[in-house]
Amino acid sequence: MRFGLIAAVLFFSCAGASAGTLTWTISGVTFNDGGTASGTFDYDADTDTFSNIDITTTAGTVFGASTYTSLAGAYPSSPDLVYLQTTTGTIRLFDFGTSANMTDGGGIIPLALDPLSGGTAGEDNCYNGTCTLVYSSPIRYSTTGTVSAPTSGAAPEPASFVLLIGGLGGLGVLALRRRYGARR
Repeated sequence: MRFGLIAAVLFFSCAGASAGTLTWTISGVTFNDGGTASGTFDYDADTDTFSNIDITTTAGTVFGASTYTSLAGAYPSSPDLVYLQTTTGTIRLFDFGTSANMTDGGGIIPLALDPLSGGTAGEDNCYNGTCTLVYSSPIRYSTTGTVSAPTSGAAPEPASFVLLIGGLGGLGVLALRRRYGARR
């Protein structure tokens, strides 16, 4: 009985809990004006929060390059729709939707097609510093792109697995010593 309880405690402590915050990468975004978008951000599905945003867009024929490090306060972001705003230079809004919700399970999710623009991601200029209104023209949009994060597997990390096997082996040796020690 004691052996089973100790083995269960070892297994569940070594298997590791899945972390709620994952680093997602946006890639494969090419705008209709020749610019691109790429970078990373952290998303915690448990608390529905974004952090460590580092997305850049490159220059094209419509817009110059921009760097996005924060959410756009005027627009609520969600697991399937993200609004980012520049904080320096020309104030711009960059938004992209995903075809499925981002979760703490990771994976590759294509960007969703926006029926209004025909694109998956859009970038436009803001009227003011809080970006409560955006210009409807010019705008650039993309027709491709993905967000991806490492998937969380059911198997424990290799170090945890070695620790688990070592602990179970030690318990087995202990059980054998008790069994044969009691016969003497």
